[in-house]
Amino acid sequence: FSPGDLLKLAIAGCNAMSSDMRLVSRLGDDFAQFVGVSADYDEDADRFTHVEVELVQDLSALDEQEQADLIRRADAAIKRNCTIEHSVVDRALPSHHAFTSERID
Repeated sequence: FSPGDLLKLAIAGCNAMSSDMRLVSRLGDDFAQFVGVSADYDEDADRFTHVEVELVQDLSALDEQEQADLIRRADAAIKRNCTIEHSVVDRALPSHHAFTSERID
């Protein structure tokens, strides 16, 4: 791993861990989740300019309103609890996370 990979993993891991309890409350202790992370890199400045985190879990058992409520609550948990985002992202590195519902086998 490179230091840049470790930074991206820290941001993605913090997003996943910060939202975990909200997701467990609706999807159960053993829900499956895949987390992806990508970043835009400015080679001349040798820095990331944006990080994108995608959290994928199967929300098909929930109706549209339940899905929207769960995503809102999980998003709020990330904003409230993710130390990495508070320390690095909010200060210097724009970031976005998205929740995606897909069947996970």
